[in-house]
Amino acid sequence: MKRLVKSIYKYTMRINKAFAFVRICLLIITLQLSVQVNAKNYLINSSSELNAITPGLMPGDTIRLSSGNWTDEELLLEGKGTIDDNIVLTVESENETILTGASQLVICGEYLTVDGLRFENGYRNNDAVVEFRKNSSELAHNCRLTNTTISNYNPSDKDTDYKWVSIYGWRCRSK
Repeated sequence: MKRLVKSIYKYTMRINKAFAFVRICLLIITLQLSVQVNAKNYLINSSSELNAITPGLMPGDTIRLSSGNWTDEELLLEGKGTIDDNIVLTVESENETILTGASQLVICGEYLTVDGLRFENGYRNNDAVVEFRKNSSELAHNCRLTNTTISNYNPSDKDTDYKWVSIYGWRCRSK
């Protein structure tokens, strides 16, 4: 009888441990999903709209530039994503959002991804078209520029020193 009670007790303890493990796993999954559920999607029409939402950007948020021509826009993507949930700047429809004139993109913060931009038929006089820093002390870290085209974006004077992409900070890449 003692042996039976002891066996039932051991079996019950194993089940309790298994249920505790399952509960912990479910809690972790729930927390992961809650971060992704809180991610927001924005569709913007100008750099001023981007500036307005920038202070509230959270990991996992996605900003889409509306289709059409964006002329002389100074875009500043600033924020702090995470390794698992970057803040993403992309376009509403591929090849339908074109940045022209003296348009520029500045990337400043951590874990930011820019995907699918198209710069055409313009130029910058003094600084890069895409720059991975806001200023000399506010740099980009773990940021990425991908699937982005810079075409016919050159000053008319061939002797002008200019850059398309300037990367500052660490672990940033352009692909």
